[in-house]
This record gives sequence, structure tokens and C-alpha cells, in this order.
Amino acid sequence: MSKAPAHPVLAALIIQLAWLPGGQPRAAEVLDSAAFYARHPGQLFRDTEPVDMTVGFLEGQETPYQTWEGLVAGKKVYVELHGTQLKVKVGPRWIERSLQGAIRMPAEAMTALDARGTELYVRAGAAGRPSVLCLESLRPDAQQAVPLRSVYVVPNLLSPSARLYQLPALYAACRGLAQTEGRPGEVEAPVWTPADQSKPKGFAIRYHRLVKRGFMPTGLTFSAVSVGDQLDEFRVSKP
Repeated sequence: MSKAPAHPVLAALIIQLAWLPGGQPRAAEVLDSAAFYARHPGQLFRDTEPVDMTVGFLEGQETPYQTWEGLVAGKKVYVELHGTQLKVKVGPRWIERSLQGAIRMPAEAMTALDARGTELYVRAGAAGRPSVLCLESLRPDAQQAVPLRSVYVVPNLLSPSARLYQLPALYAACRGLAQTEGRPGEVEAPVWTPADQSKPKGFAIRYHRLVKRGFMPTGLTFSAVSVGDQLDEFRVSKP
């Protein structure tokens, strides 16, 4: 006798609880932001290591060029970052985007990528996943790795209309990107919002889809409470 299929809403809830950091029985587990992101079943760069970009100068110029080239889904891809100008060549087609013109949330200001340590993540689309390019570095004026980073994403790399997004800087990370459940080809990112006047310091974490018009909030949300004075240690739970 065959079993009745699970209700889709119930199935989605089970999936969310399965990757909830610590789960309800282990709500006291302490996680950093990287471990929290790794629990997402759709994490895009789970098995992808970043590559270092080549840094060079043209005679008479102070702003360095950062470059990388390789294959993505069988296509030759060349990436060039010169200051705030990003150029990507996919096969014979060029994509030119400015960091200033990136799609970002209204409260976010444009931040540069640090040529002394920009990491590039590239993911070739497979099994319904999109081809994604992500650039990450400390802010050029930053003295520590967390909690603020500069992260720029091209979630539809192989599309002629590829768009550039800047992730909100608070706990931003390429490894925070995930494929949206039930929406093949769509990408989402966590947005951290501090809870006003909370002690210990608390945050609301809500995943947002990267859509044509900007960042669209999803129903996937979490609460995080800092552990002591640590910048990147939290107890995370569902609100």
C-alpha cells in the first residue's frame, strides 16, 4: 500500500527545520556566521574554493588591475576589476558593470573591493542551479574580517542581461548565497538587521531573493543573539 505524499507546506517546514542551526533540541549551540551559512541545504559555494585574482599595474597608473580567467560551464570566462569598474567576458560577449551602479538595499552605501585580498568565487550552473560569480574582500579601510565585508554578486553570469548586486555589508559572505527553494535559477542572500537596544546584542536574519528590482524578502527568518563580546559567535533560533 503506497503512502500519501507529504503536504507541500509541511515538507517545506521539515526542510527548514532540518537545516536550522542547532535545531530546537540544540538551541544552545553556538555558531559563527560561516557555520550558520553552511547549514543551508542550497548553499551555492559549499564545495567551491575561492580563487585569488592576479594583481597588476599599468605603467603610470596607481589603481591596480585584478584579473582571472577560466572555464565556466564550458565557456571561457575572463574577469577584470579595475578600481570600481568590473568587466566580464563570457565567450565573445563582454559585460561591463560599475560597482557604483550595483543593485543594493536603500540603506547601503557603495564600498570598494580591496585589491590586496579580493577572493573570487565562481559556480557553474548544474541541475537547475544558476552560474554565479561572487567577489569578496575586506573593506579597503577595514582592520578586521568581521562583521563588515564588501561582497558583489553576478547571479546570472551567462545571461546577456547579467545584473550586479552588492550584498548588505553586515556579515556579508559569498558562502552565504543559496539557491531559493522551489525556484530553480534564483539566488538568495541573508540580510542581518540589528535589534535595537537589545542586550546581549541581537539580530534578525532574513533571506532575500535577488530579483530584477532588488532584494525581495522571503519567509525564511532567524533570530541570532551574540555570545558575550564575540563579534562572530551567536545562538541562532527560529523567531
